[in-house]
Amino acid sequence: MLLNKKTKGFLSFDLGDKITTYEEAYTCTSNPKVDQPVARSMFIITWAEQDDGYPDNVIHYGQKVRI
Repeated sequence: MLLNKKTKGFLSFDLGDKITTYEEAYTCTSNPKVDQPVARSMFIITWAEQDDGYPDNVIHYGQKVRI
């Protein structure tokens, strides 16, 4: 779950609500009332670039990621 510190809400989106002006994009929202995992708030975060100069398998601030 990804928390927005400004809104105190968790990021969530609906895969059925696709933005048609882009190849693959979806609308998202931040909801402070969601305080537990739900299908719309669970994400997999991976590296956008495998060889980015960091030797470990931890995502660091400033690294490019895919959600």
